[in-house]
Amino acid sequence: MLLSHAFGLIAHPDDEWKDIKREHSNPTHLYVAYVSILALIAPVTAYISTTQFGWVAGGSGPIKLTAESAFYLSALTYLAMLVGVLTLGYMIDWMSRTYGSKHDEYAANGIALVAYSCTPLFLAGFALLYPDPLFNMVIFLGAAAFSAYLLHDGLPIVLNIPEDRAFFFEGAIFTVALVYLVITRIGTVIIWSLGIGPVFVDGYLTAWYTIPVRSLFRKFWTNPKLLTKLCLVRPGNSTELRFDSDHCLVLHTP
Repeated sequence: MLLSHAFGLIAHPDDEWKDIKREHSNPTHLYVAYVSILALIAPVTAYISTTQFGWVAGGSGPIKLTAESAFYLSALTYLAMLVGVLTLGYMIDWMSRTYGSKHDEYAANGIALVAYSCTPLFLAGFALLYPDPLFNMVIFLGAAAFSAYLLHDGLPIVLNIPEDRAFFFEGAIFTVALVYLVITRIGTVIIWSLGIGPVFVDGYLTAWYTIPVRSLFRKFWTNPKLLTKLCLVRPGNSTELRFDSDHCLVLHTP
């Protein structure tokens, strides 16, 4: 069973990589039985923690996301993970010939290499059930470092590349991964600008909305970079507007 590799890679990665190479899985089976299952961990746990537990920021109460916005963000995260594994895997297969790989294309060993190397990152998603930013950062940094080690360890085994060439190949792989990361960040900004973004709720704030500054202050446009915080107080209600260069965050309190 493919899921058994998740624990084997942590316990004895060298032997497990050899088993993975002998297994000769095709991409469809690998995606259905391994990637699609483990990639669900982070989106599902993030949805649960952000809608049920929340996190504390400053002196306010637990901040949560609405169920609808959390669902959209989790679904987009899941899609980005699936596309990322597929894209990076095919890029590795495409570049591998340059570095002397002799594996067959049907096995799509590049996709297998990425999928199994990302195992620590997939499993680190369980840490999101405890939504503490510092704790999550430490866990995911450790998982990323272990994933990089697994990629380094498995590259010459799975793709039949000499170790001296594998070192330079790793640099090319990490460059492609960083490019994809930048693309996802740009995509996030675009999606949020279309109105599909986080909507926060907690015991004190009923809702936080991201609104384009230009539409809110079209008649009174100045330089929003000079505006850092504005509070409008009315009897029984107060609204705090926080600005950046493009958007403001409107916080409504009862």
